[in-house]
Amino acid sequence: MFTIELTKPATSVDYTVTPIDEAGNPIPHTTTTTSQPGIPGQNVQTPDVPGYTLKETTTAIPDTDGNVNVIYEADDQKGTLTFIDTTGKVLSTPIQVDGVTDGNVSADQYIAAEQALIDEGYTPANGLLDSAANTKFSATGNNAFTIELTKPATSVDYTVTPVDSHGNPIPNTSVTEIQPGLPGQDAKIPDVPGYTADKVTIPDDGGNIHVIYTPVLQQGTVNFIDENGLQIVDATASISGLTDAHIDPSQYASV
Repeated sequence: MFTIELTKPATSVDYTVTPIDEAGNPIPHTTTTTSQPGIPGQNVQTPDVPGYTLKETTTAIPDTDGNVNVIYEADDQKGTLTFIDTTGKVLSTPIQVDGVTDGNVSADQYIAAEQALIDEGYTPANGLLDSAANTKFSATGNNAFTIELTKPATSVDYTVTPVDSHGNPIPNTSVTEIQPGLPGQDAKIPDVPGYTADKVTIPDDGGNIHVIYTPVLQQGTVNFIDENGLQIVDATASISGLTDAHIDPSQYASV
C-alpha cells in the first residue's frame, strides 16, 4: 500500500503591528496598525517609522488573530545648541550635539561651554545647568536647541521726583536723595501723606524717575463764626475734596 501526504493551505488570520523599542516601550508618535489579513508563518507587514530602523526584519505572522510587537531601533541624529540671553542675543558659537531620535540631549556635550558663560557672570534663566537635557531629538526636525541665560544687572543710581498726573511736582515734596538699585526692580519711593503712588521700576541707566502720585479724597467741615470769633450755632457744612485741592464754594454757599 502506498500513501501520499498532502498539506492543507493555512487559514488566513487577522493581525496588527505595534512598533516598540528595545526596552518594550511603544515608539513615540506611532500607533498600532489597523487589522490586516495574513498567512501564519509569513513575515508581517511593518510600517515605516521616521527616525527608526527595523531591528527585527523577519517577524512572523502568528497562528491566531492578535497583535505582533515589532522592535525598532532609533537612528543617530545631529543638532546644534546655542546659548542666548533673555533678549535673544547669541552668546557663543553654536555647539554640535549628537543623539538618537526621541533621545535627550546629553548635558556632558555642552556643560563646559555653559560653565564658561556662568564664570562670566551669567546664570541659567530657568535655574538649571542642564536645561537642555529634557529636549529631545526629532526624526525630521531642525534639531536646533537653545539655552537661555541671564546676566546679572549692574547697579545704577537713581532719584525719585513725586509728580501729579500732569507732571507737576507734588507740593511740599522734593527730589529724593541718590540711591542705588538694580534695573528692573521696583524703585523705592517716598510716602507722601494724602497721596497714593504708582509702582515704577528702575530704568537701565538710572537717573531721575518721575513717579505719579494720586491725591486721596479728604473730608472736612466748614464752620461759620461771627465778628467776635464765636461759632454760629447750626451753621456748619460738610465738604469733601482731594488733597491740596481748593475747596469748592458750592459745598457751603447755601449755608
